[in-house]
Amino acid sequence: MAFDAIVESSTPTLKLPTAVRTTNADVTTWPWPRLFQTKYHLFCATRQASGNLYLSEVLFENGRTILTAVLDLGAEALIETIDIADFGLYYVVSTYGLTADAVPVPSIKTYVKNLSAASKFQSLDAFTTPAMGVVCNYQGQLIGGNIVNVAASKWSDLNSDAVVWSGVGNLDFDPSYDFTAGFMSGQFPYSVGKVPTVFKIMPLHPRGLVIYSEAGKFYMTPERTETGFAYGVRRLSDLGITSGNHVAGDEFVHGFIDLHRDFWILESQKQESTPGGNYKKLGYRDYIQELFDYTSSEDHRVIVSYIPMNRRFYISNGNRCLIINEFGACHVFQSVSSIVKLTDGKLYGTFKNNPDTSALIITDELDFGSRGFKTIESIVGGVDKPKDAIAQYTVDWRQSRADNFSRLPWRNTSPRGEARIGVTAGGFRLGVRVSNYVDAEVEWLAVNIKFPDNRFKRGPSLAEANLVSTRNEA
Repeated sequence: MAFDAIVESSTPTLKLPTAVRTTNADVTTWPWPRLFQTKYHLFCATRQASGNLYLSEVLFENGRTILTAVLDLGAEALIETIDIADFGLYYVVSTYGLTADAVPVPSIKTYVKNLSAASKFQSLDAFTTPAMGVVCNYQGQLIGGNIVNVAASKWSDLNSDAVVWSGVGNLDFDPSYDFTAGFMSGQFPYSVGKVPTVFKIMPLHPRGLVIYSEAGKFYMTPERTETGFAYGVRRLSDLGITSGNHVAGDEFVHGFIDLHRDFWILESQKQESTPGGNYKKLGYRDYIQELFDYTSSEDHRVIVSYIPMNRRFYISNGNRCLIINEFGACHVFQSVSSIVKLTDGKLYGTFKNNPDTSALIITDELDFGSRGFKTIESIVGGVDKPKDAIAQYTVDWRQSRADNFSRLPWRNTSPRGEARIGVTAGGFRLGVRVSNYVDAEVEWLAVNIKFPDNRFKRGPSLAEANLVSTRNEA
C-alpha cells in the first residue's frame, strides 16, 4: 500500500523526498515525519537534512499524493509541538519548544497564511500580535495560549499561562476594536512554583474548550456579559500534563497522560448544564512509565495520537507503542507518531517498525478468589496459529502486593496446548505468546491450580480431602 508523492514548491531551495509512503511512511528520525489532520486540510511535517522542519499541505490528485511545501518551521531541535488552527481559506500555525540553554527559554513562533500572495499555495507570514505557542479554531475564533511576553505591546503583561481569543471571523485580539476579542491569565487550579505553561487547547462538546497545563486544567465556555462577550471559567480536578504531545482526541473525547503517568479519558457531557466533561481514569501507569523511562541517543519523546475508531489512542516513544481503546490496552509492533483516517475509510499514518512481530497477551493480576498461596501446575488453552508458529506460556508471580512481579521463562506448549508451570505465589499474571501474530487467535485460556494454603479459608469444605487440582477459567 505505497504510492509516490509528487513534491511541488514555490521555494526553490526546499528539498523534500520525491517519494513518500503516506499509508505506511517510515519514521526516519523520530517522530518525523508526522501528519496533522484538520477540518479542511491534511498537513505533513518532515525533517530535512539541514535539521529544519518543513510543513507541507498534502493533496490527492489522480491517484497521486502531492506534498506542497508552505513553511520552513525552523530548527527541529527547538520544536516540541506543532499546532494548526484551520479556518479553510487560511490557517494559523504555531510551534513551541525550549532552547538548549542552561536556563530553558521558550522557542515560540506563530504564522498565518498570506491570502494576498500571488502563488497558488500562499505563503505563511510571521504573526506577532501576539505570538502564541498553542492555537485552536473554536467556532470561527482563533484561541491562543502560551503567550510571548513582548515589551511595549498591548499583551506585555501576558505570559505562558495566558489565553487570548480573537474577534469572531478575524485575527484581531484587541477588545477595544472588537468586543468579541479578549484575554485572561492565572486560571489554573494548582501551584507549581512557577508560571504555568499552556500546552494544549482543545474543544470539548457541547460548548467549550479545555486548557491543559502542568498546573491542571480548566474549562472555558463562551458567555455574553453586560459589556459584551467573554469566556467563563470552570476549574477541572485532577492533574495536568507536561507536554502538548501527551494529549489527543476530538470534540467528544480527550485522552491524556497526567504528571503521574496515568492515562485519563475526558468525555463530553450530554447536558450543557454540567459542563467540563466526565473523567475516567484508565491507569496503565506501569506501561506508560516504561515509555518515559526508555533512553536513547535518538529523540524518543512520548506522543499520543488518536482516531475515533473504537476510541483508539496510540502512545509511543519510537521504541514501543501502547494502544488504549474502549476494550482495553495492548502493545503493537508499529511505533506510531501520527495517524489519520481519510474520506476513503482507510487509516494513514507515520510509524517506526519494530522487528518483533509476535503476538503477546498478559492478563491482569489474578488471585483465584483466595488471598493465600496458590500453585499453578500448568496452563492450557485454545490457541490457533500458523503451522510454523510457536505458542508459549509464562506466569508473572509475586508473594504480596508490596513486591514486584517476577517472570518465569517462556515454556513451549505441547501438541494439546498445555505447558507445565509449577510456581507457588499469592498473585499471578498469565502470559501467552505466539511467534507470529498473523492469523493467530487465542480462543480460551485456563489453569490447573492447587490451593495448599488454608489460612484464609472460612466455613466447611466437605470435598477438600479429594481436591487434587481445580481447573479455573482465567
